[in-house]
Amino acid sequence: MRSCMPTDRPSARALLAGVGLLTVLGAVLPAGPAAGATASGVGSGLLGATTAAVLPVTVVGEADVVPDAQRARLVRVGGTATRVAGPDRYATAVALARATYPTGAGRVVLATGATFPDAVVAGALAARVRGPLLLVPPTGLPSVVAAELRRLHPARLQVVGGVGAVPEPVVVAARAAAGGGSVTVSRLAGPDRYRTAVGVAATFPAPTGGVVLASGADFPDALAGTPLAAVLSGPVLLTPPDRLPVEVSGQLTRLRPARLVVAGGLAAVSAPAAAAAATAAGRPVETIAYANRVPGFTDATSISARVAAARIAGSLDVLVEGSLRPVADGAHDIHTYAYFNARGQEIGRIDGEGHVTETRYDTSGRVEQVIRYAGPTPSGVPVSAATAFGTPLIRK
Repeated sequence: MRSCMPTDRPSARALLAGVGLLTVLGAVLPAGPAAGATASGVGSGLLGATTAAVLPVTVVGEADVVPDAQRARLVRVGGTATRVAGPDRYATAVALARATYPTGAGRVVLATGATFPDAVVAGALAARVRGPLLLVPPTGLPSVVAAELRRLHPARLQVVGGVGAVPEPVVVAARAAAGGGSVTVSRLAGPDRYRTAVGVAATFPAPTGGVVLASGADFPDALAGTPLAAVLSGPVLLTPPDRLPVEVSGQLTRLRPARLVVAGGLAAVSAPAAAAAATAAGRPVETIAYANRVPGFTDATSISARVAAARIAGSLDVLVEGSLRPVADGAHDIHTYAYFNARGQEIGRIDGEGHVTETRYDTSGRVEQVIRYAGPTPSGVPVSAATAFGTPLIRK
């Protein structure tokens, strides 16, 4: 299998995330502008301002993954575009390990290369322990991976996934290649991909800088979120599109992240699932009615391209065509904060004037009572409410 397969990609992104890098469209970009560069405002949102024409780029995978024509375009942006690749996903992971850990590593993370979920969540773990992520097939340890383990000579191997994903004979062979009996081995696994991700997240200390929540049904959003999780010093958690598993909710409550990022649009992570996650993490969902218009707005057709791009991106901020976010007006923008229970049901809302509406449910989940309180919250204004109740959920 060649490195164009989806499961080649988590290793690539995760390894480079381990040295504090972000990935964008197959390229790896540093977390901030180059020294001495002038920010041009190309990026926004969580990435912040980036700088055109000064971003060194690393292309991960062979030409069937990122064609040479695309690499040439990246050169025009970054000045250079170095390709790191191998003949298959396992060799590509090894090439990345050699590039990022040339003198060895104290820890190595192992995950299956046959499917994506374990490798995606293992990437954030690799970033945390400052070691490479190597992929292995369930059928045996590839010679190229064995050779790399001998070179890295780690003191600890961290296996992500159950024995069906990384069988014990593969682990035994990996330990022998890494150094034998002196190497400590541990395994993080659950009965499914969601609870395996929870097990990995449980190794992160609380509170954490951030958590990325992504769909476990497909790889692109979770993959794109892995480097961001590394930058936030937090894990990647997976969820079905339509609901938030109880175990994921519990882990979000334990982690108390300063930032909760939902990777993907509503089809990937539904509004109820995102709302339940925000509540579990102690974060309200914020809605902003801006007083100012969208930049450049004259009529609906004038921003149609940006609207279409925003629907695909699930964000107002990451559009090449221009942001849809209006200029903030602290005196006139109206902020509303909604709070949800684990079922995704709204249990409270603070409106733009600071008044609270509470919704109560019976044991069957039916609305039992709605109370709109006459007095405003003690904070009195939405801006203070934002300070009192924490940073809102961010969808990317």
